[in-house]
Amino acid sequence: MVIKQRYYEYLWRNVEDAEEYLPLLQNEGDLYRWSDLNCQDSNTANWQGHTFLNRTRLVLQRYGRDMDKELFDKLAGAFRYWLKHDFQNTNWWYMQIGVPSALCDLTIMLEDELTEEELDKAVSIIQRGSFSHNQHAYNMTGANLIWGVWTTVKHALLVQDCELLKKAVDRASEEILIADGLKEGVKPDYSFFQHGPQHYTMGYGRSFTESLSPMVYILSGTEYQFSKEILKLLVDFLLEGQVYMIRNGTVDYLAIGREYCRPEAYTSIAIRRAAELYSKTSSIPRKANLEAFITAYDSGTPYIKETKFFKDSLVLTHQRQNFYISIKGLNNTLIGSESLNGENILGYNLSYGTNMCFMCTGKEYENMPAVWDYSMMPGTTSYIESEQDVLNRLNIWNSKIGLNDKCYASIKNGKGAMTMDFDNRDMLTGTVTYIVFDEGVIVLGTNICCHKQNNDKEIWTTINQCVLEDNFNVQADGNVITNGSFLYINLDPERKLEYTYAKVTGSWRRNNKNIPTETVAVDVLKIGISHGTSPKGSKFSYAVIDASKKLEVENIVNTPLIQGVEFGNGGHIFVFHKAGEYTLKSGKTIKSDGGVVVNNI
Repeated sequence: MVIKQRYYEYLWRNVEDAEEYLPLLQNEGDLYRWSDLNCQDSNTANWQGHTFLNRTRLVLQRYGRDMDKELFDKLAGAFRYWLKHDFQNTNWWYMQIGVPSALCDLTIMLEDELTEEELDKAVSIIQRGSFSHNQHAYNMTGANLIWGVWTTVKHALLVQDCELLKKAVDRASEEILIADGLKEGVKPDYSFFQHGPQHYTMGYGRSFTESLSPMVYILSGTEYQFSKEILKLLVDFLLEGQVYMIRNGTVDYLAIGREYCRPEAYTSIAIRRAAELYSKTSSIPRKANLEAFITAYDSGTPYIKETKFFKDSLVLTHQRQNFYISIKGLNNTLIGSESLNGENILGYNLSYGTNMCFMCTGKEYENMPAVWDYSMMPGTTSYIESEQDVLNRLNIWNSKIGLNDKCYASIKNGKGAMTMDFDNRDMLTGTVTYIVFDEGVIVLGTNICCHKQNNDKEIWTTINQCVLEDNFNVQADGNVITNGSFLYINLDPERKLEYTYAKVTGSWRRNNKNIPTETVAVDVLKIGISHGTSPKGSKFSYAVIDASKKLEVENIVNTPLIQGVEFGNGGHIFVFHKAGEYTLKSGKTIKSDGGVVVNNI
């Protein structure tokens, strides 16, 4: 079968270095195992039994079919070791998706070396995740379904079952469509929902693309290939959605859901690989765009220099040559964040909306999830409180729909505004508007109120909490701060920028119980604005811009009715929260029935 041969060749592709693992391959009777991995551990989110299979495949790929026979026999022995024990985990994902898929890859790679008995046992395990024996897998949605499809495709290739192959491809075709409303999958704006109406474009959405791209490649030019409409959707999802959330190979932490608490989740190499596989597929649409993205990715230059509001996920990404800024909104139809399998247990403030991400090099948040003060996530207005207090809120926010009903944006020629009310379940309310333009973003907050009686916790609007850079500098009586590629500017004369910096030690395990306790030390900068403990109509205004640029602002309006900016060039961006009018400094009057007004920027 030509498809099987094509996949066999794909599996034996050269991959990254794996020499570090060789000393860990040790004899176990007449078989071999990875000495640092305990396949019987009970970890439900980072199971070493699954790592065992993935590592065996990785090392096989690294050394290729022409490797030394002694090493090949050892790696085949590691495969037989796992097969002999058929290790189990209580997380259904490993049993029905992770293990069957990885085991199928290894079985295809080593098929000629296996006895009939070994092959039969491998197939019996693979069937647990295949549509041939698993109706649950057939009925799944989103990325979970595509994982099941991929396992079934590989199973069909292994046993050369054309009918099963067609069944898998047909089921995938049913799922690869625009998911309207609150359904899971690729959204009309090319973001991605999973686990309900939840922004997972570079989490489960990345897995969706990562699994489908080799499938598209190996089926190309055969009777099983996907339709032109499906190929276009997949390419559009990558080029109009996922690449908007990447900076210098680093994924926006707001786009990966609970996976942001996994150290390995920040690389976007899977999207680059998917683009390459798509580009090698016959009849693929937008091949030139895919190749341009690959060239930009490999050279470390931005592919996207645009602004886009993802209205389904309420996410705005704003990119130029020198920066990446994203804003995550929320309303009462979306889930802000979730915790699962011991991951993201401190993610309460990610359920607020008003979250922000600032990147230029992509290193701005390196190791920050290990040391973050999780009560002060970038962009949020929140109480400064202890880690235990944040942890205690887990049952309040986990997988809950937002509380506010207003969050929208309007973008014109790469500039405009996003605005939302916020209500964070802690009796803190207000309205915040983000005005984006070529130099960066201006953030205006108004009518910030604490409705909690006798509150004794300080309330901050956290502008950023990131790595302290070598060029850190404070000017203008503390109202202008330079850090890395960004300039932070206070724009409200009644306020001032608050900041602290210190070396902070922590561990990824604080927010992900499946990771070993290893101390991480980071020089951390916190920048924000204090509202005291009992704000009643408080406000703030600040800018975060490209540090190589100048901010030219003529006037700022920041009231519960109107928020906006007049720029030095005569242009303006205003948000009218109710119908009204405003007279500019030039004498011109602008009117709106409510919404965003953008002019001459």
